[in-house]
Amino acid sequence: ANSYVYAVDGLRLDGSTPSPCTGVSRWLLVQVAPCGADETALDSATKTTLASAIRSSADANNPNVRDVVASGTCTTSSSGVSAIGAKVDVDGDCWQHAHPLALNVYEMNQWAVTDHPGNANFNEQNNPIKAFARAGGTTLTFPASHMMSRFTSSVGGFSLVGKLGDSVKYTDLPSSLQTDKVAWRFDAVEIGEAVAACRTAGEVA
Repeated sequence: ANSYVYAVDGLRLDGSTPSPCTGVSRWLLVQVAPCGADETALDSATKTTLASAIRSSADANNPNVRDVVASGTCTTSSSGVSAIGAKVDVDGDCWQHAHPLALNVYEMNQWAVTDHPGNANFNEQNNPIKAFARAGGTTLTFPASHMMSRFTSSVGGFSLVGKLGDSVKYTDLPSSLQTDKVAWRFDAVEIGEAVAACRTAGEVA
């Protein structure tokens, strides 16, 4: 049977997104270059705190995604400038505060087959969840036309594999992915209807 494993992109910040100054926040690398004029005009102390947290994240080996905890002076909003969704320069790269589930990688077999409510509107060949894999893709882009609640109400039915760019041990994979095929070819994971080689040994996300 095919497995549908996707990184999820297009998740938007909304009113429920916590400040990066509080608890764990997610940051995405948006360009391997300074933000330039796009860098958010945060106050100096907040910028320093967030840049330090991104730099020292336990996810420092992940080239795409870092979960961080700010430690130091950090102000969510100052002079009309919000830290939510901010872009910050860190050592010459541009990072942006993102939705806490952005670029998570999930096994979505059940959603692809039955659970996605839109499936009933399409024939099997045009299934909207399987379509990403059939086109050779490994990323599911959440439609801008959909309310975020459509994702958050469904995500509990997905099996988390990791974050895009993580290295994951075979034994830590969801049981549905611990198949003979994946075990035999440990440096690859079946994505949709194709087999995609991972970037490094053991990396499946």
